[in-house]
Amino acid sequence: PIEPRALAWNVSDENVIKVSDDGKVNGIKDGSATLRGNIGNITRDIVVTVQCPKAELMSINGESNPDDWKMTRSNVKSDAKLTALDGGGLAVDFSLTSTRSPAFTLTPNNDLTLYSLPDELRLKMKLTGGVKFTSSVVALTFADGTRANVTLPAVETGDEQELKIDFSQVTDTSCIGIYPIKLNSLRFNISGKASTAYRLELSSMKTHYK
Repeated sequence: PIEPRALAWNVSDENVIKVSDDGKVNGIKDGSATLRGNIGNITRDIVVTVQCPKAELMSINGESNPDDWKMTRSNVKSDAKLTALDGGGLAVDFSLTSTRSPAFTLTPNNDLTLYSLPDELRLKMKLTGGVKFTSSVVALTFADGTRANVTLPAVETGDEQELKIDFSQVTDTSCIGIYPIKLNSLRFNISGKASTAYRLELSSMKTHYK
């Protein structure tokens, strides 16, 4: 171990971060800056990203834009349609070709990195038409390379429900090395009748910050 005061510290942009002589770094505003430590003829750089949540709940990218997602299907008709909800969020209109393990998966077209250091991911969904999701599976990747497939409880046709993923129940949130967290996909496993019109309203996808 090297005493931080033994190094000479500087940063590329003090509007984003500031560093004290003892190596303590404070985030000032959103952005990225390079932190450089120098001792003798040894120099090392670290890129530091600062993201300050502006609210307790923040929408994730693509929450209301169907063009940001692609849909893959298993025993779901090819005319299944992903659209934007008037009040925000996404809707999926679909029917089944078979009752044998039908499912569809929503995958972001681009890397979907959850903002800052969220405590939870919250999904609000409503089903109509008599369909049931026996489970929903959220696939995540953490910055240290580990992955998790989180299975959410069953959802039936009826009132809107909010499902939550508490990241502290999935990984070690005390380790800064897990951040940022990427959302890889949302898979919905279906129980219903063939050739019946069903609808999923995914009205909200938000990160929560305590």
